[in-house]
Amino acid sequence: MNTNNLYKDIEGLIAKHLSGEIQMKEQDTLDTWLSENAENWKTFEEYRMVWEKSKNAQSLEQVNVNAAWRRFENAIAEKEKKKIEEGGKTISLFTRKVSRIAAVIVLLIATGLAYYLYDHLSNPEIHFATTSTEIKIIELSDGTKVTLNGNSTFDYRKKLGKGKRKVRLDGEAYFEVARDETRPFIIETEETSVTVLGTKFNVNTHTKNESVEVVVNSGKVAFEARMGNQRVILEKGEKGNYSKMAKTIAKSTNNDPNFIAWKTKKLVFEDRTLTYIVSVLNHVYHINIKIENQGTALCRMTATFNNQPLDEVLEVISLALDLTKTETNEGIVLTGDGC
Repeated sequence: MNTNNLYKDIEGLIAKHLSGEIQMKEQDTLDTWLSENAENWKTFEEYRMVWEKSKNAQSLEQVNVNAAWRRFENAIAEKEKKKIEEGGKTISLFTRKVSRIAAVIVLLIATGLAYYLYDHLSNPEIHFATTSTEIKIIELSDGTKVTLNGNSTFDYRKKLGKGKRKVRLDGEAYFEVARDETRPFIIETEETSVTVLGTKFNVNTHTKNESVEVVVNSGKVAFEARMGNQRVILEKGEKGNYSKMAKTIAKSTNNDPNFIAWKTKKLVFEDRTLTYIVSVLNHVYHINIKIENQGTALCRMTATFNNQPLDEVLEVISLALDLTKTETNEGIVLTGDGC
């Protein structure tokens, strides 16, 4: 791609994307450019590989990136001109790309180290972790409310950023994000990110460690793979699923009324199999319930439970399906003759 003004604009967007400073409209522009051809995507990957080696560098907000690039480009141009006059070999386009990023990285480290240390000492990172049976409610400084499910961790800065509000999740949480159109709220997981302005949704990175799932309860979110040109917009009633193995994102309608039952303790079973019911109960109550035989597993029932103890729920299910409940050291076993 030619190094014209448009290319420089794209370079700026790439830098903002890699540093997490990009706005939603700018991301749309970058996505459009990436989708034009394979060469654009290759260029992006070249920048990303260099950037990955500089994750500890200062945020690009702290320096004039375009000015830094221009100064370094002029230096490279002079060097190329001299080599041509002397019959030497010119610098390749890729080398120039790498050099531009490298110049910015050096400038970031040189000018931003003091600020970086001050920022991290004055605005420490807060860490939350839950046990397997624990649920925590966390209220952030902007009014956002986070309900953290069991076996999960949640990290954020005490003072959320001025340009963006970035947090990190490993596990499952329900977010009620305070709306702020000037500061997108970004949830990062190991391989994905979710960007919103203000909405309610559930993020689950557990899912047997095979995928990341986002279900939107209200509003709209952007769900994207952090490594790769994949991004979907999810609205109320929609679900996004990122496969860690295939590295792909799929969007579908959410047909599961129990996706936040772990939080609300409201269970809705409409002609569902015992297998499905048990999987929901295990997730909601953090218990290990097993079905003894496959015939019983296929039994179906309809029932609704509203914040009832597990013992009461199992009592109703056992009576309805003629099951026997046995408690063991490993959990609960349901036995019966089938339907």
